[in-house]
Amino acid sequence: MTALIGAYSFPNVVAFVHRFNRRTLIRSVLFLSVLTAVIMLVFKQREVFDEMHQKRLFVIHMENASIFFLPRFFAADSQTPLMY
Repeated sequence: MTALIGAYSFPNVVAFVHRFNRRTLIRSVLFLSVLTAVIMLVFKQREVFDEMHQKRLFVIHMENASIFFLPRFFAADSQTPLMY
């Protein structure tokens, strides 16, 4: 989604940038770079794994009424004893 919006709006950015002087453009690029770094630091501080890590198991149950086929598919979010 980001790539689609970015590719769609990039030609407009080039035309819009010419309205500002060099000093404003450099300040805006630096501000956006610092903002990106701050957001990266905020998400770096979050815990990657929660208390349910390695305890999630997804089960898909499908029913095919025409041939009475009832498969069950098991998948784990990470490696669990059921995956061996």
